[in-house]
Amino acid sequence: MQEKAFSHPKIELVWDTVVAEVVGDSMVTNLRLRNAKTGRSSNLEVDGLFVAVGLKPNSQVFSHLVTVDEAGFIMTDELMRTSAPGIFAAGDIRQNSFRQAITAAGDGAAAASSAFKYLYE
Repeated sequence: MQEKAFSHPKIELVWDTVVAEVVGDSMVTNLRLRNAKTGRSSNLEVDGLFVAVGLKPNSQVFSHLVTVDEAGFIMTDELMRTSAPGIFAAGDIRQNSFRQAITAAGDGAAAASSAFKYLYE
């Protein structure tokens, strides 16, 4: 993915910079940026914003408790049950997740329902 981004003509890489503010009324129009090394602020006009926090799951703390795949994602069934009874997983940490907020919310609802049934059966 990095190589594709580097070579894509429509992608401008901005290094050592964080988004300080998302600007716009009903739609995103601007990002206020701050260079983490120099502290210098700048504005970037945009038509939208996608937030991505990474591609690797932060599941190491659970890998000794539940089954994870080769990439580290927790394996679940359709009811969000893991390989360990009483442990459920939902959202981006789960194998085969769509990595979208709306599906993570659905996963959370399924996991909560499964946990409730587990506790009261």
